[in-house]
Amino acid sequence: MTASVQFSLNMTVTDPAALWNQAARAILCAEDCHIADIEELIGAEDDPDIEACLEQLGASIRFAGCEPNDQSFSIFDEFADRVPRLAVSGGL
Repeated sequence: MTASVQFSLNMTVTDPAALWNQAARAILCAEDCHIADIEELIGAEDDPDIEACLEQLGASIRFAGCEPNDQSFSIFDEFADRVPRLAVSGGL
């Protein structure tokens, strides 16, 4: 049996440095990078690019027994009336 579902996640970033560290670790595990490469991708630890960090982490999300139906996700600003601030293709 297979089922097609849509999964939505709503969150508040309460610790941008922790988010940056997790995204940096994900990049280091996937690629042979140096700190300068990481900062180019997701900003500096003390000034992280939140959307880029979420993009990096979103690209690595996998659930056992599941395959993504499409290769995109969007990040919405809470006050943007559901207009994406960032739409990423090829990430999931």
